[in-house]
Amino acid sequence: MAQPQHSRDMSTLVGTSKTLERAISGLQMNTKRLIQLLSDESAEQTAAITGLIAAMKKLTKDDQSVVDAILSHRIKGKPKRKAR
Repeated sequence: MAQPQHSRDMSTLVGTSKTLERAISGLQMNTKRLIQLLSDESAEQTAAITGLIAAMKKLTKDDQSVVDAILSHRIKGKPKRKAR
C-alpha cells in the first residue's frame, strides 16, 4: 500500500515545483524596475551606477526590449534544458 501514497507524494511535489517555477518566472525584471531599484538602493551612488542609470534611460525601444528579454530570461534561441 506504500506505492499509491508514494505516487501521490511525487505528484504533489511535481505540482508544487511547477507552481513555484511559474511564480518565479512571474517576477521578471525589466529595465524600468532595475533603474528604480538602483536609484532606491544606493543613496551614495558611484559614478558607475549613475552612468549605468543614465545609459539605461537613453535606450531606444528596440534596445530596451533586448535588455528586458535578457533580464527576464526570455532570450530567443536559448537552449532548452536537457531532460534527464
